[in-house]
Amino acid sequence: MSTQDYRSILDAGHLEFDFVRAAKVNRAAVERLWSLPTRPMPAHRGAASLVCVGIGDAVGRPAEGQNPPTTLARYRRWAGWRRGPIGTITDDTQMTLWLARSILESDGFNGEDLVRRFTAERIRGIGRATREFMAHAKSGEPWYRTGVQSAGNGVAMRSAPVGIRYAHSFDDLVTVAGLQAMVTHNDPMAIASGIVVATAVALLGSAANGDAEALTVPEVAARFSRALGELIRGMEAGRDYRTRNTGLSDTTQRDTTQRDTLFNRLTDTVPRLLLSSADPRTADRELYSGAYVLESLPFALFCFLRRATEPIDAILDAVNNSRDSDTVGAICGGFAGALNGIAGIDPYWVEELEFAEELDRLGRALANAMSSSR
Repeated sequence: MSTQDYRSILDAGHLEFDFVRAAKVNRAAVERLWSLPTRPMPAHRGAASLVCVGIGDAVGRPAEGQNPPTTLARYRRWAGWRRGPIGTITDDTQMTLWLARSILESDGFNGEDLVRRFTAERIRGIGRATREFMAHAKSGEPWYRTGVQSAGNGVAMRSAPVGIRYAHSFDDLVTVAGLQAMVTHNDPMAIASGIVVATAVALLGSAANGDAEALTVPEVAARFSRALGELIRGMEAGRDYRTRNTGLSDTTQRDTTQRDTLFNRLTDTVPRLLLSSADPRTADRELYSGAYVLESLPFALFCFLRRATEPIDAILDAVNNSRDSDTVGAICGGFAGALNGIAGIDPYWVEELEFAEELDRLGRALANAMSSSR
């Protein structure tokens, strides 16, 4: 997908806003807070990011839809599952795999190929927005008209492969992250979430060893969150996104919902929670943690940044204190794996994970493709 092709889609009115231009305008503000990558992403970190997406998805699966807290500490076999490893994955990892394969085999973004992959197999635990996307795709709509207006987290959960492949090309990363988002979710907040996740994975996977330790300092972690928020400044303008939160009765919630954006939560709410040493239960009461990406992405980022150098503990915090536990765990896992690699993870989590070998292979291939294209 070239810049010219992107412009043609935008000019034809298939996109609500020019997210590439917005990101370019915001770049200077991002770099005042956090440097964009200057070194290759090691292949083992690309592998770890995708493997940890799968770990978070699989360990969080049994708690999906339950009110927190839960007490998951190991994988639990899917009811009725009689073959393969205990750590069975859901649509979060399936769609991550399909996106990774498409990017590699198409040598970049290919909307028609991505739609074909997303509709070729049964999706485990399919969400409402993805079901609507499939109906559009099967009716013959072109890829740039298959996405639905939904701010669900189906984009955020799968976007790590973009960050691995395009870690050293800011414009390509933003373009591909946004276009692959609109295939299923043609919504400003959903598109912004894909850009945030891909950028976070690129930054974390390319980080120097000292950067990992630095992220354990709350002020540094807060600055990282603010940098991600600055990247999407203005992208959600013109939409009336509202909170659903948190610890209140249903009646009170309806009366007190407020306008909010990912930009605000990443630049203000998450940093404030980190600087106040909030625990995950406190964060969930403020952010909530359902399938609305306004909730799940900030909560996953908070759980990761709170324990940046403890990948499994961060993932377990995320799944045990959230409602859309598999997706929150998958997003958190993508961040944690990119920063930490596989070396410090108990082999149990990898050996008992479904598709672990392919996730590892694809993550390495994406990182190597990034390096060879420089």
